[in-house]
Amino acid sequence: MGTQREIAGLIVEKNGHYLLALKNNQQSLFEDVECAFKMHNGYDVHETLEADHGRIETRKCSILPACKFLPEENLAPWKNLKTLIRPEAKRVKYRERLRRRFDIISVMNRKQRRLISVHLSEGTGV
Repeated sequence: MGTQREIAGLIVEKNGHYLLALKNNQQSLFEDVECAFKMHNGYDVHETLEADHGRIETRKCSILPACKFLPEENLAPWKNLKTLIRPEAKRVKYRERLRRRFDIISVMNRKQRRLISVHLSEGTGV
């Protein structure tokens, strides 16, 4: 089907938006996004807390603007890359378990970012 960059380009050409999981095979981009979130917790952060079935789960979604945290060589290959996202979930039952990933998205509008942040922090896909 093609690389993630090619797919993102095709989506944007058809006036769509993409939200793609960032994988380790995009090593330079992955490292830059990881570093960005180590330096800054996020401009928009949405967090939910759920206690049920003897466990406590905290879900958090943090968002950063790509243009402020990525060097041009990692930003340029991705058509319309606007936003970096870090969804994470921490579950405590018998032991603490943290799951975290990074996503990239072609949306920058504050309202759209907020909707995505709420959606991801409510347990879909981390």
